[in-house]
Amino acid sequence: MNDQAGVECGACQHWASDRAGQVDFHLPHRDIKATVWRCAFCGTYIQDANLDDPAIRHHFDIASYTAPAMEANWRRLRTDFFKWIIKVSRHHLGRPLSGCHALDIGIAYGIMMELLREEGAEAEGVEIVTALQAAVRSRGFIVHDRIEQASDHRQDLVFAIDSFYYLNDPSRSLTAIRSLMAPDGVLAMRLANRAWYFDFVRKLGQEVAAKRFGDLKYFYTERGARLLLARAGFQVERIYWTDRGRHDPRRLESIFYKLAPLANYLSPVRISPGMLVIARPAA
Repeated sequence: MNDQAGVECGACQHWASDRAGQVDFHLPHRDIKATVWRCAFCGTYIQDANLDDPAIRHHFDIASYTAPAMEANWRRLRTDFFKWIIKVSRHHLGRPLSGCHALDIGIAYGIMMELLREEGAEAEGVEIVTALQAAVRSRGFIVHDRIEQASDHRQDLVFAIDSFYYLNDPSRSLTAIRSLMAPDGVLAMRLANRAWYFDFVRKLGQEVAAKRFGDLKYFYTERGARLLLARAGFQVERIYWTDRGRHDPRRLESIFYKLAPLANYLSPVRISPGMLVIARPAA
């Protein structure tokens, strides 16, 4: 075991020892603090809490974005976004979705699964929040606790939209995903893109703030995402630096989503809110 302060980067497996800030997990009876580290090799930011710890898992059960009462709001904000992602994924798959098998990792309210079913796909999902599991199962969907439990149908499509950066061991998760996929299947991962912002903040002499880092395990860079996928046997087909159809109730964030495509055109630094990574199992 390495006794140096830091953590192994889940993207490139180098040792990340550059302390960048701190995050907090607020629980009913206590708070858990974790340190944020930056990988000098691929630029990925990692917080060192174990998200598989039962106490932290409870945090996700009580988070505001998993509350059943918020479902209508999230449907309004995300439905068009999910439709765009399905359209992009269908284009890369190269055929209609009718009869295809699809796996959605981090289903939340089941919006993506419903849209896939409307297109004739057989969709199942993975979710760790028990209340969300129950709600989506009540609509006739199969929902698993872990990726490894998914049906071995040779999935044509696998989605990990705003969920993959919560997975504690991304390499193991991708290996499990690859084992479930058809040889010509398509993986679509939407990853939040804030590493550039954290780099900028740190150049100003400030630490990464818990408010901006949130409760994510990783903030990947493009380099980190490509290295991770290659190591797990995937080939990146394309990265989309836009979030079409995605809405945000906060004014500043909403403006950012609208201006990001222009900023990316003018700047060599990709400053979009997120990246949609399309990948396939390597031959």
